[in-house]
Amino acid sequence: MVNSAYAEMQFKYRHPTVMSVRPLPNHMQLTCMAWTPSRPCMVMRFPNATIMLDCALDMASLSHFTPFMYSMSERLKRCNSYPSSNLHYIKQICGKHFVEAMPEMHPVPMCSMSMDQVDAILISNWNSLLALPFYTEGTGFTGRVFASEPTLQYGTLMMEELMEYFERVTNDKSDDVWKDPGVYADFLNPPMRSPLEWREMYSEETMKKALDRVKVVAFTQSVTIDGNVKATSYCSGYAIGSCNWIITKDTEKFGYISDSSNRSLHTRAVDWKPFKDLDTLAVTSLCTLKDNNPEKNAMSLIGAVVETIKLQGSVILPINPCGLMFDLLDLLAKALDSAMDIPIYVISPVAKRALAFANVYPEWLSDTHQERVYMPEEPFRHHQMMDSRKIKVYDNIYGDFSRELRTPCVIITGHPSLRLGDAPHLIEMWGADPRNAVIISDPEYPPTEVYGPFEELKIRCLYYPVDCRVDFWQLNNNILPELKPVVLVVPDPYIRGQQDQPNTCIDYNPITPLRQEETVTIPSKTRKRKIRIHPEIAAQLKPRGFAANTERGVCSLKGVLNCYDNEYQLVPAPSSLTSARPAFTGRHTVETLTKNLSVSSVFIL
Repeated sequence: MVNSAYAEMQFKYRHPTVMSVRPLPNHMQLTCMAWTPSRPCMVMRFPNATIMLDCALDMASLSHFTPFMYSMSERLKRCNSYPSSNLHYIKQICGKHFVEAMPEMHPVPMCSMSMDQVDAILISNWNSLLALPFYTEGTGFTGRVFASEPTLQYGTLMMEELMEYFERVTNDKSDDVWKDPGVYADFLNPPMRSPLEWREMYSEETMKKALDRVKVVAFTQSVTIDGNVKATSYCSGYAIGSCNWIITKDTEKFGYISDSSNRSLHTRAVDWKPFKDLDTLAVTSLCTLKDNNPEKNAMSLIGAVVETIKLQGSVILPINPCGLMFDLLDLLAKALDSAMDIPIYVISPVAKRALAFANVYPEWLSDTHQERVYMPEEPFRHHQMMDSRKIKVYDNIYGDFSRELRTPCVIITGHPSLRLGDAPHLIEMWGADPRNAVIISDPEYPPTEVYGPFEELKIRCLYYPVDCRVDFWQLNNNILPELKPVVLVVPDPYIRGQQDQPNTCIDYNPITPLRQEETVTIPSKTRKRKIRIHPEIAAQLKPRGFAANTERGVCSLKGVLNCYDNEYQLVPAPSSLTSARPAFTGRHTVETLTKNLSVSSVFIL
């Protein structure tokens, strides 16, 4: 029996292989645009559609600028300038060179492609949304952007916070003299990539235009990109609303896994089931920490907070006001009981809204947090602590905060780069007391990269990286054996691994490395096409079984096969076919083409 008005035409196929050659029709190309897997950006090309997977924005460029403080400290005033007289804005602090100017960020430059070729951008989490204006505004982009509702909301908050921090910076923009490789190569800490690729922070108007392009999707919701290319989002378990994607073309499926977590967090559990037995699977943004144990590191962090408080010292936690902060606040609420009477301050221009949004999206949270909603209770304990004034929220460190500050205390504030926001000012202000501590937990901002300007201070700097992303051990032992993709594509560093460090590379066969700005072609394994059959033709279908296989039926069809926008449709044939049809088929020669063009007054020189 025919259960639907769809039929499939099947042709001979060959087993898929991966080649770095120019693609043939119906094949897929995958290009890695990013230089670091932790800030992914890939471009997937089909014959009729081009999709960008995430927008990369590398914040490592911020570490090459001096930290901005609301009042310049005497310590930094005494720092030496660069020997060259025209580079007075280059400061030497604690044995390293920093640029005293308006900080800049580093989006991936689109050197090998134009954004007007991109039909859609798929956003996996709020981190990738931060870079969106660099790719959609003033680039010729006319496509669509897809993200979940929480990703859009939290991404918007993080963009607003960044803009607020940049607006507070009063440093002038530097010239580009220092960006000459002949100059910065002599720095004690030279940039790893060309500063000429760095960009200024976008404006509020540009941000709003970019966000207006975003179309909200729910988990398991499919969206049509172009013709027969569709994308579906599935929960990745990393942050509220974060997702992985499956792109479907005809009968083939391509998976994209980025920033995923297999651990028990406040977010909804990751959904691996749809990613089983895919034709192609791309994996990026893994945890690269050696012997990663986020649960242990989180408890060590909380233990360090308690020990610092017992020493009558205060703690600065430079983290973003979402994601990890929700889990840390719950842990702090348990550790700092009411008997200790230690205030917790959350300082960010978007902190109030970020904490409120956590209660707005219970369906995006873990089962445990959802159950609290129906008890009824607040999903997170920090709301109870806010009601009891144990947790206090401020937009900045001046005004009410400066009047109500009580020490010892715990302060959660930004920015994790220690170049923007309130964190640099607080570190400098409390830097003379060794009882105080700065505890860094974001693995993307390790102390070796961000703490340089503060190294000579007496305040203690502790590092407990809490990275809940999937690590190599989990991927090799639990996830890949279950998913079993036909073709696995990963960034090249994930194959080479880290020297003398086990569990820092992916062990799978077959595996294809993807280097920056390198394109791999993944041939189609089947020439199968899905055809929509007109209801009149479907009503006339009378399939009959045959001896070889009585469960399948065959029958003859009569109609005209139309193809538009790479979608096929079988429609009823007209009563008579005119002789004009053969005029659009056949083989042209140079002579016949030239002759016909000349009739239309088109001449070839």
